[in-house]
Amino acid sequence: MRAREADIGFRDIDLLILEHPSVKRWLWGRPNSTVYNNYGRNLLYFIRKHKITPEELLSKRTTKPLRIMDMLQESASEETNAKASRIDLAIRSFCKDNGRNDLPRSKLRYVKQKWYRGYTKEEARKLFAYINKPLFRLYAYMNLESGLRARTVLAIQYKHIKQDLEAGLDTVAIRFEPKFYYAKGKKAGFTFIGKHSIELLHQCIKDGLISTDPEAKLFKGKSPYSSTIEFLTLAKQKAHLDPELQPTHAFRKYFENALDDAHIPREAKEMIEGHYPDTRAKHYSNRDFEYLRAFYKEAHPFIDLEITDPRLPSKMQQLENELEELKMQRNILSQEKDNLTEQQTNQARAFILLLGTKEGRKAIRNAVEFADNLESNPTWQRFTSQLEQNAENRGGITPQEVTERVHTIYPRVIRQLRPDLRPLPPELRKK
Repeated sequence: MRAREADIGFRDIDLLILEHPSVKRWLWGRPNSTVYNNYGRNLLYFIRKHKITPEELLSKRTTKPLRIMDMLQESASEETNAKASRIDLAIRSFCKDNGRNDLPRSKLRYVKQKWYRGYTKEEARKLFAYINKPLFRLYAYMNLESGLRARTVLAIQYKHIKQDLEAGLDTVAIRFEPKFYYAKGKKAGFTFIGKHSIELLHQCIKDGLISTDPEAKLFKGKSPYSSTIEFLTLAKQKAHLDPELQPTHAFRKYFENALDDAHIPREAKEMIEGHYPDTRAKHYSNRDFEYLRAFYKEAHPFIDLEITDPRLPSKMQQLENELEELKMQRNILSQEKDNLTEQQTNQARAFILLLGTKEGRKAIRNAVEFADNLESNPTWQRFTSQLEQNAENRGGITPQEVTERVHTIYPRVIRQLRPDLRPLPPELRKK
């Protein structure tokens, strides 16, 4: 019977570990890693296909390096380039971890055949219309809102989300152990989930679908990954979406495109996505959850499927701020207008009372007569002549300036009579 990789499950890998110490040495302690699933399946597929045991594969006496290379070449001729590359990597990893380093350099290189895009917001909406089962819907939303890879989402335990979920925060940080962030290979990001995932989590806990035991996984089952892929593929077909769309990884691409559209800083984006391209990102970039939470909230409108215009919340906030500022300015202007009206009314009333008394009219008349007679007074004329000479000789004040100063007698006289009054307004002065 021909070996088929699709027939190999976790149980087969577990049995392989129990039967062969070399496989246990290779895979033990990494049940959630890519190595355990992908490499384990490919090793099992390889030894079944070529009818060889792991111990014979490691024996330099019974299996020469060129013999292993021939078997790898045979697999490459019968399988796709992608599958052949995975088999080659798995066999080399198994041999290296068990001390066998004599295999020649591989000439097999994986060549990506096609680029796959992520979901658009409209496509994701259509897809979710056909995801009705609570746990599958929760998985899809956590995949979309966190940007984590499919198997990383399936590895989430309640303890990873307990802190923020029980605190009632509107964004929940997924706090993995260090091995998820610093192990070799693909890494998890310092990321969060949003309101839709949180609502579904509370509902699933209430319905008893998810345990609040810290060590309990959110998604259980014999083969959660396979069942999830099958369910999402079926939903994708019902929604009549592009067949080339990857059922789960298209969620991660959707998430990363949303972060791009939100224009958050590159360093924060790399930490949230789990991309560490250089030394700075690996060792120096800030990865504190409270620091990254603000950027995630900023990007969430672009992630949220219910928001058609991602910039609408910020636009509405901006308009509300402008409206509040206009209201404040209107209140200030209205208050100033009321104060000015009251002030003018009080001044007009005071001047009317002043002009309505005999003493007031007499004082003003004397001041005006004094100003009128001043210009014809000989002493004043001599004084102004002297001022003109001084102005020409030493740059002193001119008679015109002195005349202007004399005109200040009017308000001064009035202030002597009524110190509480302000100067006479121009319109009343003319009258």
